[in-house]
Amino acid sequence: MRWNYKRVLGLGFPVFIFAISFYVYYVVVYPVFTQFYAANGYLWLSVILGIFFHAFFIMFLWSYVACTFSDAGSVPARLRQPKSNIDVGGAMRYCDRCQAFKPERCHHCSTCEECVLKMDHHCPWVNNCVGYNNYKYFVQFLFYAALVCAYTFCTLLHRAIVGIVRLLF
Repeated sequence: MRWNYKRVLGLGFPVFIFAISFYVYYVVVYPVFTQFYAANGYLWLSVILGIFFHAFFIMFLWSYVACTFSDAGSVPARLRQPKSNIDVGGAMRYCDRCQAFKPERCHHCSTCEECVLKMDHHCPWVNNCVGYNNYKYFVQFLFYAALVCAYTFCTLLHRAIVGIVRLLF
């Protein structure tokens, strides 16, 4: 994984993701679990909901960090040779920027400045290419992000409904 000015400037998105994540953590854990459930005599519910939230949140952060900092899958070193040194009979494409032969589904990323195996796309939110080695982490990141969002929404919705019922009755 090469670092250039595009990659350094792209660190703003991961910093933003971490800031939003910990803001959501603060909004859910402090007011909902400690002030709402525990203060109203539902300590057991606060503990159960808190355990699930923390498990989902830790898995979300783990998959995000794994996707962000793992190598997407660069071309093997044995293929990084000048075009004249290897004769493959036209079976493989050659990247003039990387000075390497490219296997199938390998594409050059202009942001990372390298060829990536089975490249899906360059994701600015993880500041990395999504490719052969980190595709699993990217899908897990999306799954756990959706799960944390849905769980947070349901928890806050329950708190809002209970608050409205208390006001009305």
